[in-house]
Amino acid sequence: MTSTLAHVPILPPLAKAKEVLFTVEDEYIFDVACSGPHVAVSASNHQIKLYDVQLNLQGSLTGHTGTISGLSFHPTDSNLLFSSSHDGSVLCWDLRAPVSPAQAWKVPNRQSFFSHSVNAAGTMIAAGTELAGCDAFVHFYDPRMPAIQHSFSESFADDVTLLAFHPTQANRLLSGSTDGVACVFDLATWDEDEDLVASMQSGSSVNKLGWFGPAGEFVWLTTHVETFSLWSAEGDLLKDFGDIRQLSTEEVPINYAVQCQYDAAAQRLFLTTGSHEGALSVLHVTLNELQLCFSAGHAHTDVVRSASLDFAKGCMISGGEDSKLSLWLPNPAAPAITPANAVAASSAAVVAPEPAAAAAAPSPATKAFRGGSGRAEGKGKKTSPYAR
Repeated sequence: MTSTLAHVPILPPLAKAKEVLFTVEDEYIFDVACSGPHVAVSASNHQIKLYDVQLNLQGSLTGHTGTISGLSFHPTDSNLLFSSSHDGSVLCWDLRAPVSPAQAWKVPNRQSFFSHSVNAAGTMIAAGTELAGCDAFVHFYDPRMPAIQHSFSESFADDVTLLAFHPTQANRLLSGSTDGVACVFDLATWDEDEDLVASMQSGSSVNKLGWFGPAGEFVWLTTHVETFSLWSAEGDLLKDFGDIRQLSTEEVPINYAVQCQYDAAAQRLFLTTGSHEGALSVLHVTLNELQLCFSAGHAHTDVVRSASLDFAKGCMISGGEDSKLSLWLPNPAAPAITPANAVAASSAAVVAPEPAAAAAAPSPATKAFRGGSGRAEGKGKKTSPYAR
């Protein structure tokens, strides 16, 4: 069956330049976080490894005793890494002296932390818990103090799976839960009812979400039953793409969403998807359709857990359940990657690649993300491979 996705040459052709094994014990790679010269990778053995941007191992961090649920860098200091875990802790690591955590924040009542986020000013940490009894919480911490400063619980009827502070507004927080609801909070009064300014009914358990748009005025959202939708920050549904698995073909297999990333310079939104056999695709998101930019049939040999695009350099790092971490670099000499040559392109070597050409500047009239092609209520069952 031929792919129904339109092919658009928005991203440079990519080829796998390097592949490293996280561990010989076949541990799953969970998350890949990149900032400045650092690449942090978490795995199912509760360990975090540090690499440089060429995937040369720099060290490892051992401090968690439970599944690591998230990694993020400080918004203004790439030497500070934050990690949350099912062991009920959020740890801050100073990568200049990574022998032990520089700071730690604990959850009361032995609950697990399923998510965390650090605000744009670096002055607040939010951490979301599992549902225990009748309560799930988002706890707020001042990085300078170990104690909880505030807690919200009335807005969550199940596990808080994802938290995302606004990229520029330090007091604006987005949350997602397995109760199927995403919430937007403006943390002005610390009265939960007053600070809740919008909610979005996703129709299923929320898997991942985030902000996008020139001013971060929109929200993307994926669910555990692999639906994908776009919203305004006021809670209005802009586009429901439905189940992205409906786009799957033999040439471009799509079994789940991996991640969504916004290229602020080009004002474009991209969705990465994967297959159970390790295929990896990058789709350009418009209000009308999803468009294929890149597809590699043999990116990994198992489920792809994470993919991080660097739009400025035109490269990507991916990690999967095959315990492999892969570096993808632009290959200007290669033909544009389409389903017909995706398998070959996924294993092609790159020798001294040239930097990718900068994306053309968007029109001043462009809003949120560019819609051009680039050519002249119920709670669903969790079927995603991302349940940890």
